[in-house]
Parts: sequence; C-alpha cells; structure tokens
Amino acid sequence: MEPADKMKLQEKAKDGNEAAFLLVEKFSNRWLAEVESDILVRVNKARGVDELIKIQADYHAAINFHESLSVVAVNGKIAAKKLHEEQVKE
Repeated sequence: MEPADKMKLQEKAKDGNEAAFLLVEKFSNRWLAEVESDILVRVNKARGVDELIKIQADYHAAINFHESLSVVAVNGKIAAKKLHEEQVKE
C-alpha cells in the first residue's frame, strides 16, 4: 500500500473514532430521543405555518447531524480494518 493511501486510511480511522466517541458520549440515541420529544412539544405549541417549517428544519438538521456522525464512524471502522489487514500482510 502506498504511504499516501495509508495516511488517508489512518486519517479516516481517526475521524471515525472521534465520530464514534461523539455518538456514544454526546449524541447517543437518548439525545436524539430528547430532540424528538422537544420537537413534539414545539409542534403542539406552534402558531402558524412559518413556525412549523422552522421546527421541521430543526428536526431535519438534528437527524442529518446524527446520521453524518454515524457514516463517519462506520467509514472509520472500515478504514481501521483495512489498516489492520495491511499490517498483518506486511
């Protein structure tokens, strides 16, 4: 494996570990459940379409953020596995 490729995999693995930490420690399913609960309260209190649109945007932002962290974490695991396989080969 080329050194540049190895460095890219190491960076991906590092990013994945950081994302996994954030998912587990800060933005776990409990956090997402709290966001969803807050969204329901806000929807019930909403006055008008503009407010509902803002609530919907906030909800989508939270979901997208959580999913983005999940993707980075998975890609990091894949990169770490490739690095490990490369080390075993050498």
